[in-house]
Amino acid sequence: MTKYKILIKILDAIIQEAPANMTQRYYRKADNLEYLNQSRAKAFIHLYLKVTFGLLNFNEREHFITDGSHDGGVDGYYINPDNKTIYFITLVQKRV
Repeated sequence: MTKYKILIKILDAIIQEAPANMTQRYYRKADNLEYLNQSRAKAFIHLYLKVTFGLLNFNEREHFITDGSHDGGVDGYYINPDNKTIYFITLVQKRV
């Protein structure tokens, strides 16, 4: 299995963690690749928050995701209460 396929498998598992009332925000079907890729982009932010800051709960991580219109290009953030540091998360997409 390639590293890319492993990453996709991890992102899809994070999407499956989304509560049932978030299925439109976290699209799970492969029939619309654009929606699925948008969900995977949000799942990537979840993965970053999970690994970097130890946020294991999906809803806790969801609170820090700002991905949407009028977000100023910021897709997520985290405020570390210990060192009072604000982290801004942005995804840069390369269109080919």
